[in-house]
Amino acid sequence: MANNISLHKVYLKSLDKIYQNECLTSILDTEEIDSTREAKTFTVDKMEMDGLSDYSRANGYVNGDVTLTQEEKSPNYDRGKKFSVDEMDDVESGYIAFGKLSGEFERTKVIPEIDAFRIAKYAKNAGGSAYGSISTPEDAVSAVETAEEIMGDKEVPMENCVMFVSNAFYNLLRKGGVHRFSEVNNTKVNRKLEEFDDMKIVKVPAKRFYSDCVLGEKGYTNGGSKINFLIVEKSAVMQFQKHKASNVISPEQNQNADAYILKYRNYGLADVYDNKIDGIYTHTVEEVIVEA
Repeated sequence: MANNISLHKVYLKSLDKIYQNECLTSILDTEEIDSTREAKTFTVDKMEMDGLSDYSRANGYVNGDVTLTQEEKSPNYDRGKKFSVDEMDDVESGYIAFGKLSGEFERTKVIPEIDAFRIAKYAKNAGGSAYGSISTPEDAVSAVETAEEIMGDKEVPMENCVMFVSNAFYNLLRKGGVHRFSEVNNTKVNRKLEEFDDMKIVKVPAKRFYSDCVLGEKGYTNGGSKINFLIVEKSAVMQFQKHKASNVISPEQNQNADAYILKYRNYGLADVYDNKIDGIYTHTVEEVIVEA
């Protein structure tokens, strides 16, 4: 299908942009994995060891076993797209048809898909989970407290956690907080809830917040169940973009047509360490059945 670009004799040099949040999961980017950028795969070390034994004054120490295994990991998404815009279409639309294409494409298509893919991947690999409809502030607070109790008993460092929440859940949590997070300055009132029990709160639009994400030919589609909230301990995930390229070919360089070409590619990894699944907890609207 040809590009649908409206042409006008009189125009404003601006674009009617849709509302869109920037990448919300970037807070979980794993910096140390960046050193593997030149390799196709990298290894994850896993160590298991015995606990303490009684010391014997006659026989001394009890021998302990240490097992070190390595697992190879590779990027698990490789997405791209190529757009072509005729030079005259670009001129006659006020140089915005192509000039704004790259930024709008990443903001409205790429970023939502990356968020949705990462969130679904972490939700499906959560070590703790619950489900059910949450309709009152008290239920919202109780659900988070239960998650904290479960994760705390598994010795997850809660101060290193990020809690992703739906907008509906956020509003209930804000109303149900024991402490009021209000700040009155002259006539302005700020009821923004940025943290809950030291966990950073990130609000996620409904379209990006499902327990499954299917990558297709023209974007992504959601599956599974809507998520109420997702708690992620930062060190539990492997998340980085190995390669991101946005290349522009001008009409002069284009050997096939008098048109601009935009080539975009995003190649990266979003996964969970096998021995750190307890660092992820998800609460969905409906029960999620994970296939073996």
